[in-house]
Amino acid sequence: MHREKNYRLNFIKEEVLQSSKLKENELIKKAKILEKKEFAWGINFLNLWELYSLKRKPKILIYDSFLHFIGGAQRYGLTVAAVLQDYADVDIVSNFEISKDKLFQWYGLNLDKCNLIIKKISFFKNDKTINPNKISLRQDNPFDEISLMSANYDIFINNSNLEMLRPLSIYSLMIVHFPERRAFSYFFPNIYNSIIYVSNHTKIWLQNRWKLKGDYLLYPPIEMSNKFKAKKENIILSVSRFEEGGSKKQLEMVKAFHSLNQKYPSHNWHFLLIGGSEPNNPYLKEINDYINKNQISNINLKTNISLKELKEAYSSSSIFWHICGLNQKDPSRVEHFGMTTVEAMSNSLVPLVFKGGGQKEIVDDKINGFHVKSKLELADKTFKLMSDISLMNKMSKEALKKSEMYNFDNFKKNLLEIYKTILKEMKLDTGFYLNKE
Repeated sequence: MHREKNYRLNFIKEEVLQSSKLKENELIKKAKILEKKEFAWGINFLNLWELYSLKRKPKILIYDSFLHFIGGAQRYGLTVAAVLQDYADVDIVSNFEISKDKLFQWYGLNLDKCNLIIKKISFFKNDKTINPNKISLRQDNPFDEISLMSANYDIFINNSNLEMLRPLSIYSLMIVHFPERRAFSYFFPNIYNSIIYVSNHTKIWLQNRWKLKGDYLLYPPIEMSNKFKAKKENIILSVSRFEEGGSKKQLEMVKAFHSLNQKYPSHNWHFLLIGGSEPNNPYLKEINDYINKNQISNINLKTNISLKELKEAYSSSSIFWHICGLNQKDPSRVEHFGMTTVEAMSNSLVPLVFKGGGQKEIVDDKINGFHVKSKLELADKTFKLMSDISLMNKMSKEALKKSEMYNFDNFKKNLLEIYKTILKEMKLDTGFYLNKE
């Protein structure tokens, strides 16, 4: 698909450069003329002129339609905000009520310099979440309300996998965790100036599904190691959101652990499942019903726990399970990267993961963990680890070593290199704008 990514940026740059000798009242008059051609051009023109005049820091808007849910993609976008807040004025917009205190409780990120905006979208006013699949070309685009907001900013960052959102800022950046929907109604990724993809798996599907090439690979940042290491216990851990559709496969993991109990009854291990969940979650009820019906006493479920509790669970557990993608034909239902897998590895857990998606980039089979393709294989390879402490220790050390390439320092370094490139594309003074206050 053809990328029309730089038309707005190049047009506005040229208009500003041609107006360098105009007085302020003449600049306003020109902005009004541009505004008649396209609403956002007049605003873009004045904004870029202010930046060229070194009058202020860049204004950045980061949009996440699922910010009110705890999740890996949300942590990713907020970490971008946490890094860039030292170099720009950063606003974060959510469509549903959420507070910075709650975000800190979930992720432990300092967002003190960021401004949090709650902007409800009229079309979804009675919904608990944003479902783009409800939208068709026969109606106005509901996301125009966010598009209009973006016009007031120098840089707009779409962290929602939301291809229907048209950017109107001077520069636009789309973070693609996975291209979930095909290009059919309101498709705008081709006009974003840059696309960041979070794994090589995502890069492949960007090309396959949207016929687009990404610009930057930026692996998710992982900061979950515990300074106070607890003694490792015989605990298998799973950390994933309890999605109502069951895409994270917690029920299949519970069944696999039940079969492990039956096949190897002498083992003395426990299975702990942790994840975010909405109230009255039918999938969570289904899991609990299965556990109770089969009287499985060595499985525990915890939902919506604090960051402190999560770190304690990572610190004390020994093995990690993640089989999102098992028995799936839809590539969007396979794990795109696997942030919690890296979090586990950074705490020396040995991961057993589904052989597919982004997990294969993280876990090297038989070196720092195992790939599995079935519940039976999951149970058998887990018992192999349980029975061989030497193998467990060796893989644990290798898992910790591999996790270091995904740490926060590397993420920050690579993100700032991307930001520096963006400033250069906008012809801004990088020496001035990359200085912290």
